Amino acid sequence: MRSTNSSGALNSVPDALYTKGINMTNWSTTIKYQLTYWPTGGPNGGPYITASFTDNANANNKWTVNTNQAGVTINPPKAFSVGVNAANGQKGADNFASIDNISGTFATGTTTVKYVDANGNAIKDPTTFVAAVGDVIGITNLSTQAKAGTADYAYAAPTIRGYKVSSANDVTVSQTAANNTITIKYTALPYQESIIQTDTPALWSNNSVITSYWSVDQDNPLGSGTSVANSIMDTSLVRSGYSYYVTDQKGSSYATMSSAAAAASVNAWDSTSNSAGVQSDAAPQSWTVKYVPDYQGAYLYTRDYSYVNGSYSATTSSGTYKDAAGGRTGGAISFGTTDSSLPKSGYTYTVTGPDNITYSNLSSAVAANSFDNTDNKVAGVQASSDTSYQYFTVNYTPATQTTSLVVDSNSPVKAGSVLASSLGATSATISLPYTDASLSTAGYSYVVKGPNGSNYSTLSSAVAANSLYDATNNTGATDSSAQVFTVSYVAQYQAAALRYDASGPISAGSTKATASGTTGGTIAFAGVTDSNLASAGYTYTVKYMGTDAPDSTAYTTLSSAVAAHPRYDATANSGSSDASSQVFQITYKTNQYASLFTDSTDTSSNSVLSYSAINETTNGPASSAISFSTTDSQLARSGYSYVVQVLNSAGSVINSYTTLTSAVAGCAEV
Repeated sequence: MRSTNSSGALNSVPDALYTKGINMTNWSTTIKYQLTYWPTGGPNGGPYITASFTDNANANNKWTVNTNQAGVTINPPKAFSVGVNAANGQKGADNFASIDNISGTFATGTTTVKYVDANGNAIKDPTTFVAAVGDVIGITNLSTQAKAGTADYAYAAPTIRGYKVSSANDVTVSQTAANNTITIKYTALPYQESIIQTDTPALWSNNSVITSYWSVDQDNPLGSGTSVANSIMDTSLVRSGYSYYVTDQKGSSYATMSSAAAAASVNAWDSTSNSAGVQSDAAPQSWTVKYVPDYQGAYLYTRDYSYVNGSYSATTSSGTYKDAAGGRTGGAISFGTTDSSLPKSGYTYTVTGPDNITYSNLSSAVAANSFDNTDNKVAGVQASSDTSYQYFTVNYTPATQTTSLVVDSNSPVKAGSVLASSLGATSATISLPYTDASLSTAGYSYVVKGPNGSNYSTLSSAVAANSLYDATNNTGATDSSAQVFTVSYVAQYQAAALRYDASGPISAGSTKATASGTTGGTIAFAGVTDSNLASAGYTYTVKYMGTDAPDSTAYTTLSSAVAAHPRYDATANSGSSDASSQVFQITYKTNQYASLFTDSTDTSSNSVLSYSAINETTNGPASSAISFSTTDSQLARSGYSYVVQVLNSAGSVINSYTTLTSAVAGCAEV
């Protein structure tokens, strides 16, 4: 491998580039020659060349050369030219060569750009770029070698907020990254501040400052020119339910921010003397956005509910107008109506606000809601009406009421009993689980006193006249003043009679006496006693003939018969007549006599006067049993037997018996 000098003449070949001892006699006549130029990596970091000769027919026939390994220094070329010359010693004509291909890659290096302040502190993250080795690169108007408009490269320094560029170096790009560094130095600038603020922080998340701008960018952050207010758009200031205007730092007013921006005399950065590099402004410029609330309105309605089929339902869908209030966006709502005037007897109430939350009273509903922010303007001018009123609804729910059906404590039957009760809602229809048929009691009539104090002949008429539950103010299921229907029973007229037996010997079938009273009362026949019922030659019995308590007993006295049946029965009567009087029947029987006596002589006519004679008489009504106090043991005499003869009224013997007992038994009647 040989090189040429500046005149193009061949230089002598350094001995290190010779490869000796290779026998090429067995090589083919076609040889491939490959050369690679390396721009760096050689002696002193400069270029070097590697080359190889290879037999196309036998890859093992090969030799190489490396200028870097041989220690040969190659000067970096400004340009490359490629040519081919084939020679065999002095026989240049018997050889030829051709270029198969040429390829290459430009050598590059990575350059780092640093951005620092006057003290060398980084103020921006470093950036990097890749350039060709050997390029001279710098910063326009700051680097000494790189000039714009030359073969070198010059770039503008980036703008960094709060700083201005002051100096920069340049670099010649190499493949050594540590040597490829450009450092741009900046000097800090003083800050100026502009503030856009509001008098209504609530519209800006409770911040009084809408935004704040600083002039350290060296251009206008609020606009594209020198005006400060341009970049705040009026559309961003709009708040529903409000109008606004803008005042500047001198107190002048503007209808819009755009008109404020047009005021060039105040809309430019000032020149307050502030410390460089410190974000602080002793006298910031300020604009104030002042908001004026729109008119807003609210309505108060009432709505009644009724209890139907186990649930409450509104009696009207829209409710009834009660009151109205007007104000401004965000203001407190105040109705002329207050909680003191809302209670309604028999109802509880809640209030549903425009927030769709139900409150226990109006005051808490109003406290939780302020006027909304409906945008009420006509052609941009505030209107005096509301396109979307807020609604408060007072919901009246009927209280639980109670009614009961009771019996008067002085009633002759069921006194003080509670017959039925029911629950309902205010003004709902009363329904008692009891009927007139259930109230009916034999021997008694009744009246029903309604909750209104009037008396009615039937329960149904009493309920019809008091058909709705009242409006007592109750809570829960307890009624402090229940409606009461009171039943008063009245005993009906009843009658009793004392009558003669229709087949008796005295006054047959006629009435001896009558008595009257009411169901359950005491029966008494005035002026009639057992003493004045007695009749000479007769006995009597009294039988109770009533069907209410059948009794077959024949009482020997009236008093005992009445004592066994002392009360009037429960016949269903009306007025002063009895469809089925109670009858006591008197039955008289004739009074009869029987005599017992002993003879003074025996059958042999011998006197037996030495013995006490017996002469006993007894009496009783016809058909009644004959009874003597004398017994067979008293009739017995020592040494005698006896017979008892029964005689008729003419003195003739009817029958004879061996004992008194058998004689009495054999007489059916006297």
